[in-house]
Amino acid sequence: MSNVEAVLSEFESNPNITLDNQYVMERLEALSSIGLQLEDRRRKEASVDQEQKNLSEARNRLKQINTEYSIKMKMIKDKRNSEIKRLYCIINYLEREQDSVIRIRTGFFRGISKKEKEQKEIELFQELNYKQRELELVMLNFTAGQSDLKEEYERKREPELEQIKLFQKKIAVLEDDSSLEERWFACEALIDSLNTFLQRKTAQSRKSLKADSSGI
Repeated sequence: MSNVEAVLSEFESNPNITLDNQYVMERLEALSSIGLQLEDRRRKEASVDQEQKNLSEARNRLKQINTEYSIKMKMIKDKRNSEIKRLYCIINYLEREQDSVIRIRTGFFRGISKKEKEQKEIELFQELNYKQRELELVMLNFTAGQSDLKEEYERKREPELEQIKLFQKKIAVLEDDSSLEERWFACEALIDSLNTFLQRKTAQSRKSLKADSSGI
């Protein structure tokens, strides 16, 4: 804009050029059009900066959500593995005890009666069943916990993804400088105004010369 005004000022300051009202009005209209387009572009650029800030904040929030989800999921998995490992150790121990009791021979000189052996087998069987059910319950609970965490993660994640898409779309629209064509038309109008002004001046000069010649 400054360059255009400087060129026009240099042209109009020529002492041999006398501006007419038509040129002044056409020049004013063209410069006003360019100025409005540039001002609109400045407003859009300011909006782009804000939308980019919004986009950055949304991405940071999404990153935080992803990080929290990863940490919580790891905690659940670690706790599940630890609990399963503990129960497997107990179950393995009970199975070995059960095998040992089954192999024991009963009798007066064996130190254990048949009744005692049967009672011991029942106790181990019940304890083993209890621990196996506990293992199944633990696995079910941890699976449900993982599912709940995933649902919570998706509820938090989806709105941020939608916001990111919206901000990206706004930025793309704002960065598309649709004023270029309008500014080009305004510049062409300014060029036409200059050309027609010069044509008028040329015509006036010829007319003046012809009048002078006729007077002579």
